[in-house]
Amino acid sequence: MQVLAFRSLARRASLTHVWLCLPPILGFILLCLAPLREGDLWWHIKAGELMALGRTIPATDVSSFTAYGYPYFFASSWLSDLLFYLLTIVGSLPMLVLCQAIVGAAIAGLLLLGGLERGASAPVAASLALLGWLILYPFSTARPQMFSFFFFALFFALLSGYRSGNRGRLWLLPVLMIIWCNLHGAWVMGLLLLGASVGLGALEWAVDRTGRRPLRPLIAWSVATALATLVNPTGLGIHKYLFTMGGSAISQMFVSEWQPPLLTQTFAWPFFASLALILVSLAYSKRRPALYDFGLMLVFLVLALRYLRMVPFFAIVATPLLAGWLASLADIVPWAQRPSAASSKPTLNVLALLMLLLSAFLAVPQVRLSFMGDPETTLIANNLPIGASNYLARQAQPGARLFNMPEWGGFLIWRLSPTAKVFVDGRIELYPLDVWRDYLQIAQTIDGWQDRLESYQVDYLVLDRTRHEQLIALAPESGWERVYQDSVAVIFAHGGLSATAQKVGY
Repeated sequence: MQVLAFRSLARRASLTHVWLCLPPILGFILLCLAPLREGDLWWHIKAGELMALGRTIPATDVSSFTAYGYPYFFASSWLSDLLFYLLTIVGSLPMLVLCQAIVGAAIAGLLLLGGLERGASAPVAASLALLGWLILYPFSTARPQMFSFFFFALFFALLSGYRSGNRGRLWLLPVLMIIWCNLHGAWVMGLLLLGASVGLGALEWAVDRTGRRPLRPLIAWSVATALATLVNPTGLGIHKYLFTMGGSAISQMFVSEWQPPLLTQTFAWPFFASLALILVSLAYSKRRPALYDFGLMLVFLVLALRYLRMVPFFAIVATPLLAGWLASLADIVPWAQRPSAASSKPTLNVLALLMLLLSAFLAVPQVRLSFMGDPETTLIANNLPIGASNYLARQAQPGARLFNMPEWGGFLIWRLSPTAKVFVDGRIELYPLDVWRDYLQIAQTIDGWQDRLESYQVDYLVLDRTRHEQLIALAPESGWERVYQDSVAVIFAHGGLSATAQKVGY
């Protein structure tokens, strides 16, 4: 019976099926193999723990000593924080990796469907879905932002359905927004997408009288979606937080995602490749792009060229549109043509599908760790201070103050709070500008750094071996004793701490 079932499947399997499976399965595999590399993830988990144990959303910071007690808006991602914490309770770190892989695969699937709906062949739709996914990949590690990419892709899919005449699903927009606005602050991108759709629809209505589409349903459900953002623990508070973030000069100064993408950034190359493809498709396409499609792509392109964090949203919008534009080039681009049934190899196709599924199964972190016998810590990016945090967990006394770079702050909060408190972390807008100036003065060993460090009564320096070379070299001259080192981090203890601290890593 199994042989007959295989033969039946082999007769039906086509190269098209292989193409359609590639984006979601490859996306799933690569994100299963990707480590937990985002520093902010860890303080989100700790925030979720505080919510679960305290049964309330914290209103002030409790994890640092430079901003302790300062108001902080945890509610912007409270649902993500709680979800991440619960995942670690259910399945520890492998569940976080599996979560990022599932969300990433779902986005790849939505990009693929978007291209197919615009008339692209399976090879074109799949290839461009993979390109779009590569643009998203650097941003797709476990963090609340990944949920925004997924919901934005859902919004775009619903709007595309409306453009195709399916207006019966617009009611899902406010329902999805209720969930989205409690997961991550980028829900505003959903409103921007709706606003741009309404505006471009109105412009299209005025310019192209032959292709008019009713705008009233879209306007009505867009208003309902905007009102749905108020369904959150703080109501209008999440709107206030957006202005705080958007107007934060500190965030735009220190956070790389607020800078424009550059050709010198390797991870940005897929983004620039997509721009080149857009230019080629527009230059050679026999069909003029619809005003709505071109205008929507242009809106998010402008944002992406200005802010790196907007690149994923551009990819979600542009990838299906580009697939539709390239579909008209089938006569001059061989790979844009639909594969011939005569050239199909059913047996090879089904074997390829089975290999993809087997690879996906073996990539699942729980399965992979079980087969290889590796510890869960291998799921954490090797540029995070795993060994240093283990040392401090054993040696640091309650109330210990750590000087650390912001990229490590979230991880140290997750591993050591409430015993130890950090100097700074990825919550850039939380800390006053003076704290950031002091951090730079100390980290860059600018004149007076010793006195500035002394004024904070820091107990341990947790330093990156590559980024704090000068501070590592000068710290012993100022009374700091090296008590730990590994290939990633160096720890110095100060004063009486150095006399009792255990020296590790020499």
